[in-house]
Amino acid sequence: MLRDIDTALTALLTAAVPGAPVQLGAGGTEHGLRVLLHDVREEPDALAATWQDEHDADGRVVARRPPVRRYRLRYLVFAVAADRAAEHDWLGRVLVALAAHQVVPTGLLPGPPAPLQVAPPGLSAPAHAVLAAIGARPLLEVAVLAPCVQPALTGLPSAPDTVDLGVTAGLPHRAPPGRRAGPAGRRIREGGRG
Repeated sequence: MLRDIDTALTALLTAAVPGAPVQLGAGGTEHGLRVLLHDVREEPDALAATWQDEHDADGRVVARRPPVRRYRLRYLVFAVAADRAAEHDWLGRVLVALAAHQVVPTGLLPGPPAPLQVAPPGLSAPAHAVLAAIGARPLLEVAVLAPCVQPALTGLPSAPDTVDLGVTAGLPHRAPPGRRAGPAGRRIREGGRG
């Protein structure tokens, strides 16, 4: 999941600032854009409530998929260039390019869409420690709400051919205590044989 988001962001940044190499992490002195994942938090409000059934051609459930969990990934994007004006230019291009998307564009990620937010309100607490480590550089924060799709559970037991409901047609199958049972009725069976 993280590798997919990293690759998608790298592709978006490369398109935004052609010729500027994009590097994951804060290290290095060569010119280019840096992308640093600094915070990962689960979004419990974005958790789907139910499992999803997967059916075969006959409509039988053959697998069940757990709810998709979503994690907010927060990245810092900053530029290393010859001067501050060039860094600001590159970050301005990144801002314009990313702001054009509300989700990571289709085709850059497998699976469901991932909402994308540039410069979300309030810099998260871990970002302040990262800022001290990279020095006083201009930066943008980018947040992606990434889906984490769990594998489907397969090998489910087959449904029974019949289900005995334990009741009879007409009168109750067992008489209440102290009473004599009435005539036996036909047992009701759900499914194949009656």
